[in-house]
Amino acid sequence: MKKNIIISGGHSGIGLELTKKLLAEGHKIGLIIRNDNRRKSLADSLDTSEIEFFYADLSVQSEVIRVAQAIQDSWDKIDRLFNNAGIAIMKGDRKTSKQGNELQFEVNTLSPYQLTNELKPLLLKSDDAKVVTTVTQGLDNLKLDTKRIFNKDFTSGMKLYSQSKLAVMLLMNDLAEGDNWKSVKFLNVHPGNNKTNVTQNKDTMPAFIKLMVRLFFKNPNFGGQRLYNAGFDKKLEGVNGVYLYNDKLRDVKYSLTSEDKQKLLSGIVL
Repeated sequence: MKKNIIISGGHSGIGLELTKKLLAEGHKIGLIIRNDNRRKSLADSLDTSEIEFFYADLSVQSEVIRVAQAIQDSWDKIDRLFNNAGIAIMKGDRKTSKQGNELQFEVNTLSPYQLTNELKPLLLKSDDAKVVTTVTQGLDNLKLDTKRIFNKDFTSGMKLYSQSKLAVMLLMNDLAEGDNWKSVKFLNVHPGNNKTNVTQNKDTMPAFIKLMVRLFFKNPNFGGQRLYNAGFDKKLEGVNGVYLYNDKLRDVKYSLTSEDKQKLLSGIVL
């Protein structure tokens, strides 16, 4: 059965591979991208005539709200929401968003959480809705450190990247535990280590990581398939509030406290 699917970060890397696969199956696809230049560059990779584009800078909370409203104005329901857009800043000074939050936390945590909540009315109209969020490895044993996220003395880096992904997973799992999302399911997926524009960015990745990427990371097809599996594998029907690592369910040792949740959501100002 054809699905209505919204993807953020679906124009490049593993998101692009996911987009290609879903288009080939005939699903209705909507991509959230930053600007029209990205749409034009995407046209070099595939036929974009069957894609509906929605434009937003997902580091700006007012634009997250605006793009969600644009989707609601155009679509009658959403069956799959792939929160795949993200950034990784492994070197350099701490970068902040327009709202004053650490940038990885803004884009990787608050943006998908806010977008999911804003699109809730359309997700509730589906009888088979899933929210699939791209996270990273090692989250099953990682403890949330809100001091690191909010303390401006900490520079950007791998630890803050991991914290941003852990935070979004815990917030999504918190939604899964709520009783007002009806049949909507939430899955958090580590897509494996893939060669993408993010992992090969010379401005944000140290030389040793770029070497590892070149030698050991996989083609983006690999990660795209893992995202697809999370959304459509029949073995995962009915699972909710889970962490998928190597296509297998992993227990998460750390749970979100009410204090942690309050602190994380204090970054949402709109």
